[in-house]
Amino acid sequence: MAVEIREVRETDNFEGIYQLLNETLRRKHGNEMVSFGTLPVQLKADYCGSDALDKGYIAIDDQKTVAFMGVMPLTLSHNGYLNPAYLPEYEHLLPELLEKCLSFIKERGGDRAYYFASVKFGQVRNGEIALWERMGFRSDEYSIITTMLNLRAWKVPEDLDVTGIEPAEEMNYGNIVRMMLEDGEDEMAELLQRQYTDPRRVRNQVILTLIDKITNKIAGIAYYGVSLANKGSDNEFFEASGFGIYIRPEYRLAQR
Repeated sequence: MAVEIREVRETDNFEGIYQLLNETLRRKHGNEMVSFGTLPVQLKADYCGSDALDKGYIAIDDQKTVAFMGVMPLTLSHNGYLNPAYLPEYEHLLPELLEKCLSFIKERGGDRAYYFASVKFGQVRNGEIALWERMGFRSDEYSIITTMLNLRAWKVPEDLDVTGIEPAEEMNYGNIVRMMLEDGEDEMAELLQRQYTDPRRVRNQVILTLIDKITNKIAGIAYYGVSLANKGSDNEFFEASGFGIYIRPEYRLAQR
């Protein structure tokens, strides 16, 4: 019997899709502790709910879901992020699933699909990157990492120059997003949009601007959110997250 490839339906086995997503994540990361962040019931709502925006496609072989690819539409453009899952022996089905996802993006007026490939620290290339490049993807020049810096014992350097750096009293994240879109940084704008419009993340927002001495215009922006961690405990402290620095392309950082 031939493998059936089609759009996901409300009657599909989302427990099986969830399991496939977890298996794929753990295989990619080489870590059995990694887990997909959305439970099956929410996964079903995301793709088949009355107000669902995401679109998903599955491959079924002998009544078993062997591959899946979802598209999460972006809010600032008509493009989308891909979320694939598959059994290793069904990797060859990915191009057909990808074509369906690309058709959905094109129907929305988009012209680009994004996929986050996982790499280990210090790794430049791996099989996952090569796989998606064979399907026509072009690797970004930069990687995105998550890291943490303990600043409790940090002291201000004596030679720290803060000339031109000042808090932005009127600028908001919507203005930063528009600035990034003007500069062609769509992906960065989408990331910022997600970080600071999620109602579950309640933080005091801080925006700093770097003013160019010659033009007196904004050359760069730093942004982050501050929240109180371990509130009410003996280990209560402020922490900053969602930190980012953006230098506009027409300005250059001074070399030291």
